[in-house]
Amino acid sequence: MATHSGIASRNVIRKSLTGLVTGAAVLSLAACGSDADADAGFPTNTIELVVPYAPGGSTDTSMRRLTQIAEDTCGTDMIVSNQTGGAGTVGATAVANSKPDGYTVGATAADLIIPHQLGVAEVSVEDVKGVLRYALNERTLFVPASSEFESLADIIDAAQYGETINVATAGSGTEMHLSTVGMAMDQGVVEQFNFLPFDGDATALEAVAGGQADMTVISTGTGVPQVEGGNARALATLGEERSEILPDVPTATEQGIDWIEPAPQGLVVPAETPDDVVKKLNECLGEAVESDEFKETMTNQNLTIGYQNAEEYEAYLAEMSEYYGRIITEAGMAQN
Repeated sequence: MATHSGIASRNVIRKSLTGLVTGAAVLSLAACGSDADADAGFPTNTIELVVPYAPGGSTDTSMRRLTQIAEDTCGTDMIVSNQTGGAGTVGATAVANSKPDGYTVGATAADLIIPHQLGVAEVSVEDVKGVLRYALNERTLFVPASSEFESLADIIDAAQYGETINVATAGSGTEMHLSTVGMAMDQGVVEQFNFLPFDGDATALEAVAGGQADMTVISTGTGVPQVEGGNARALATLGEERSEILPDVPTATEQGIDWIEPAPQGLVVPAETPDDVVKKLNECLGEAVESDEFKETMTNQNLTIGYQNAEEYEAYLAEMSEYYGRIITEAGMAQN
């Protein structure tokens, strides 16, 4: 039989435990309340927008203009931080590993996909959440002005008859290089394509304009001056629809070749960032993207506004990852 003192002791312990549990619950609710309040007031601190490329490029210029506009739409200070190296993976990794509070945003897309698929970087799209897509960096196939080729089909036909096609690329493992490899594999002519890596779009196009290569696939905007100068011709654009910049140039699809290259420019945050914070970033940054001032900046750079919300952009990145992953796997390009 339990003694009176034993029962009393158990009652004291029970009351003490009840008090501890109640106190913990109160503290937990208070903590949740403070987090909710913090999210409700977001943003209150400076937002850092990480650009994984050097100052002066199209992404850097676009993001500097965006931050100027977004300081009003988001109601807080914003800064651009250039964190370069590793073909964009240094900046992408910095964003993925940052505190998931919404105050570090990255301007990145392919940097999270291709290096990982090639086996040269750990960071991937699974390490981030999409905030929005703000543009499409359209790609176009250019040939020398004096080229015998009048269409994409002409190039494919020549390759099928055994002619070697010298392809200037903006670098090995770039989106444009891999996309062209994928098209050539699909058409059964990849063995006839001789890929010549150059240091960026501009030098690849110079090689084509100078007759050192038969074709190149680069950003549409980069190629326009050489077309206007009479040094190159555009044979096909690689979007789902015709380019607003080169409206008279047919898409590859119109020419019977299933070749659409995904080339987004968008914003991401660390994967653990709360959904309500992502939603607020999407709203205030999206308002800046849709502004006339930002659209003018994009037009001046020959870029096309291609807005997608957070969910749409995440789905797009997943499709892009699958697209390049297939090409890299089938071409045997991944490093072990």
